[in-house]
Amino acid sequence: NGLVMKAMHFSVPNLPGGHVTALFQVDPTAAASEQDKALEAARRELHVRFGLPQDRPFFRIGQSLQFSAAPDHDRLLNVHVGLPPSGIDGGQ
Repeated sequence: NGLVMKAMHFSVPNLPGGHVTALFQVDPTAAASEQDKALEAARRELHVRFGLPQDRPFFRIGQSLQFSAAPDHDRLLNVHVGLPPSGIDGGQ
């Protein structure tokens, strides 16, 4: 069936320690959006087990942390990069 086990690491600010590692069965040939759809039930179960709100994407593939020597330059890690200043006094 082509599925492989993949460990994914997530930062979850609401939890003591702040990090969770989960093992998922994924199809390495599928796009991340297809994998997210296939893992929806497993991700929902993680939210229930950790008492997390269902409206936050804590365990989506795009939220996973990457621990590698070579940075992934195609991945947006900080949504604020490149934004102009807000114009609010004392704001960023």
